[in-house]
Amino acid sequence: MRDDRHHWTEDAKCSSLHPDAFDLEGYRGTRESKRMTARQLCEGCPVIAECARDVLEHDSYGLVRAGLWTPGWMCGGPLDPDNKKGIFTGELKFISATGRLPESEAAA
Repeated sequence: MRDDRHHWTEDAKCSSLHPDAFDLEGYRGTRESKRMTARQLCEGCPVIAECARDVLEHDSYGLVRAGLWTPGWMCGGPLDPDNKKGIFTGELKFISATGRLPESEAAA
């Protein structure tokens, strides 16, 4: 039987990585290169669905979570005229339901 004190984050691929690796705000690169970095950081994570659900439940945007880079300034409020938060929410719902990342645009 699983210990109730065990938390899904203990099984996360990122649990052994430095938290700064998931803050891409100061990272030089294009939006697409940041998106690919986020994907690589989380690809193959056994708890990616739980991570996506956690973002949705706690509205925690701003870092790489569940294979997506969701910069805080783009997600909601007056600086988000294109409703990018809604786009990220759709991707997060897909990940939480399927446990996998959406197909990349490059692969399509």
